[in-house]
Amino acid sequence: MLALVTWAAGGCGASEGEAEAEAAQYDVKLSRRVEAGARFRIEAVGAHVSTSEMTREGQVVRRDERELRVELSGILEVLRVDEAGRPLAQALGLDYLVWGMGGKLDQALPTAKRVIAETVGRKTMFSLEGGGQLPPLASEALELVVGTYRGDVPDEDLLFGSRYPQAVGDTWPFHREAFAEAMKTTGAVVDPAGLTGEVTLDGVERIANVDCLRITARVGVDEFTMADLPDGVGLERGRADVAISGLFPIDRARNKMQDRTSVTLELVLRGREGPFAGALVTSRSTRSGEKTLVPF
Repeated sequence: MLALVTWAAGGCGASEGEAEAEAAQYDVKLSRRVEAGARFRIEAVGAHVSTSEMTREGQVVRRDERELRVELSGILEVLRVDEAGRPLAQALGLDYLVWGMGGKLDQALPTAKRVIAETVGRKTMFSLEGGGQLPPLASEALELVVGTYRGDVPDEDLLFGSRYPQAVGDTWPFHREAFAEAMKTTGAVVDPAGLTGEVTLDGVERIANVDCLRITARVGVDEFTMADLPDGVGLERGRADVAISGLFPIDRARNKMQDRTSVTLELVLRGREGPFAGALVTSRSTRSGEKTLVPF
């Protein structure tokens, strides 16, 4: 699902440096404050792939497939942060931004103006600096890899942090109650006791001459309900798989340098009354993205 760092050596055994890295204990600090005015070189890719099938009396009556992909490169500047140092507004100066449907990257945004990402209520809204709107599909594509803090999730330490130092290969539990509370913002209602998964310190990686901890969290949501569904529609089954991985500099004064995410949702909905009575809809959706941020 996500690329992991392997610390196994070749036939001659692990080197002395690798053995020392495995034995070392590291403080786990995931939430990193960012300051207004900070600038980063950003490279990012993302995708949203979904399928949906409607059946009635065992016969397929409709099937939809959708695949949106995006790639971008540029300079990201933090314009405004909240009291905890989480970005509320950012400007993206583009080297390029390309996106497309069906696996094709056939749309591009002119690079003359910076793109502004700004928190508005509980959403991230995108516009062009100095005025002007982005094509709707460009905004949807950008949201896969560029965002602002929307007050919808707690900080990373509350979700996936550890109070104790960890060594390469160590695992620890994530905070189930906090994760279940965060899922409420998506409309999903989850029993914390039914969540599975763990957090792992996969290894130490070097990026842009900075030593970072590769930390990965995996969460399985075997069952959830939805707080708000259309009238006459019921949720028969819902599950999710979440994988979140990041590169966190060992120097805790530095900002996180990479994010990788993959969220897969599976839903089975049944029409109970009205025009969809008796229809069964099965859908699967995966949103994934990777972005690397190097101080500029």
